[in-house]
Amino acid sequence: MEIARGLYLDELAVEPSTGFAELKAKLDAFLLQVSALANAFSCADKASACA
Repeated sequence: MEIARGLYLDELAVEPSTGFAELKAKLDAFLLQVSALANAFSCADKASACA
């Protein structure tokens, strides 16, 4: 996955831009959903090992 630096970085100052916090929050939520989905698929065949 590639993310355009302009969404989170002020490239001239080399520091987080004003969009950093919003992008981080969106990526955190996305990764939680991906993790839950991956866990559901991996536990589908092993119900006793997953809680």
